[in-house]
Amino acid sequence: NYGTAYALPDIRGTSPLRLATVDKLLNVSNQARLWEVFAVRWVLTPNQELSAPASIVYSDAAGGTNLHALRTPRPFARLVGTVWVEPNDDAARGILNEPAFDSLTTVILEREAGVALNPDFIGKATLLRLEPEWIVVTTEADAPTVLDVALVYYPGWTAEIDGQPAPLLKADT
Repeated sequence: NYGTAYALPDIRGTSPLRLATVDKLLNVSNQARLWEVFAVRWVLTPNQELSAPASIVYSDAAGGTNLHALRTPRPFARLVGTVWVEPNDDAARGILNEPAFDSLTTVILEREAGVALNPDFIGKATLLRLEPEWIVVTTEADAPTVLDVALVYYPGWTAEIDGQPAPLLKADT
């Protein structure tokens, strides 16, 4: 895949261990929306232009591969105050294709968050640690929000808030 040659992560990379959920998400036809869901920052392609605002930051003279930097990439960890509830995975992926769906301010959840959310919250999420089996994020918000991380849901994950078990919801599947 393109990413390996340039030491960049590649959401379409080849792996016999790739989850079926990832394969289904990669079939979302709105490419820019797919990049938002996976918090993509760079795109390697022979194309001169992308479907999202980007700038070419490097061109490979030998093969015509361009490295694009997306101008407004979604953060890997973010707080969201608006949810769209859709328990059906196929329907949720369909929503991701809808031009009217605002994936930068809304997250699709399999069920209600369990708290009254405020879309006008003020806050931030800061990624402190990202390892294969450990993620640490600090958050600050003036109202209840949902922490959304750009990873495909995997059964068996757990979450904690200040050392106490916290609910984990599947999002944007």
